[in-house]
Amino acid sequence: LFAAMTALALLPSTSVALVISRSVSGGPRHGVATSLGVVAGDLVFVALALLGMTALSAALGSVFSVVRLLAGLFLVYYGVQLWRRASSSTDDSKQSKPAPDAPWYYPGSLLGSFSAGLGLTLADIKAIVFYASLLPLFVQLNPLSYTDAALVAAITVVSVGGAKLFYVLLAGQLPRHAIPARHRKTAHRTMGSG
Repeated sequence: LFAAMTALALLPSTSVALVISRSVSGGPRHGVATSLGVVAGDLVFVALALLGMTALSAALGSVFSVVRLLAGLFLVYYGVQLWRRASSSTDDSKQSKPAPDAPWYYPGSLLGSFSAGLGLTLADIKAIVFYASLLPLFVQLNPLSYTDAALVAAITVVSVGGAKLFYVLLAGQLPRHAIPARHRKTAHRTMGSG
């Protein structure tokens, strides 16, 4: 389970792109916050899988669709904010610091980075398929003790979190000014389009 989850978390994906873009645009703290959001979303799926995701999704009906829609809308909003940020200024000090009264969802806040990671994971079809279909191949879910459930959660935190933190470290190796000022607007718009 650990090897499979680590390999899937290391594969290039939208969550990897988000972690790297938040690490580059906001620094390692934002990359870590985004990674924690991704892990939190995975833990939600672990809990749902352990509770019987198929039965739960049938019982809740369209609630899963609404959650995915809201997460997707948040990510669109986040992308638009990156586009607007690219248009407003090319000064790094203005781009990387939110206003003092910035709301939780503001792309420059740590909670905004966490929320972006969480929202992206909750809307990720790959994560849903893995936890609903493939997790039962690795773990017998029916007679699962509390100790086994805690072990699955710990494996999730270490494998997924470790893989995302690896990308935070890689992004930290990029010099802060690797992108010339004339290309930063394009870089922000590219990250916003992801």
